[in-house]
Amino acid sequence: MILTEAKDRFAPKPSLELLSPLIRDISQAPGLSALEQAVQSAVEALGFRYFVFVSGLSRVPDEPFRPVMATLPKGVCETLLEKQLYRANPVLAHIRATGEGITVDFSALPDSPVMIQARALMSPLGIVGAGVVPVISATEDITVLAAYAQHGVPCPDVLEPLAMVGTALSIRMLTLHCKDQSEPLTDAQREILKWAAAGKSSGDIATIIGLSRRGCEYHLGEIYRKLGVSSRSQAVAAYARGLA
Repeated sequence: MILTEAKDRFAPKPSLELLSPLIRDISQAPGLSALEQAVQSAVEALGFRYFVFVSGLSRVPDEPFRPVMATLPKGVCETLLEKQLYRANPVLAHIRATGEGITVDFSALPDSPVMIQARALMSPLGIVGAGVVPVISATEDITVLAAYAQHGVPCPDVLEPLAMVGTALSIRMLTLHCKDQSEPLTDAQREILKWAAAGKSSGDIATIIGLSRRGCEYHLGEIYRKLGVSSRSQAVAAYARGLA
């Protein structure tokens, strides 16, 4: 743990009666949109405001990564990656070295260039603390759930239930991926998704691959159904992390 001297710590102790249905909702989420909502409800019950889930965090320091799921505002996530604020990050260094969760007081982080930028990015959101836990992974890389708080710095006691939420999320992501593989995308659907990920509109994609716009929209609907998502952005996110 770090920064145990921080003031204004909070340590919610959700009862089993409270946490169990939230974990169940995560475990039974029918698709990515419902899964994100279920995880958000769980982290809020633990006293947090936002979360970021990262699968594929390299064990090699300073390797880039992309969030798999996040309720932290999109622009914040993009800036974190664009400015490479994962480099020389003491929180990630702790997890890589120990394999244990950690609580964070943003006001007490080292005054390195990376941490100064990170604090400046989080400050407008009112974020003052975080809990970050490694959870089970299907790969050799590290899977992490980070939850961000606005009203205080979390106590170490919150890490265990947060890890339960992260584990349920990781398992559900894996089972949804396996479910997706039972009904794979067609070659045409993969090509449409590739162009959607490149930022092309439905009209552009239809012209590129020689379909009518209506035909393109039909295939997009089938892509959403097979991936268990409800929007183009979610489908593109699934494509980016290799689930499609």
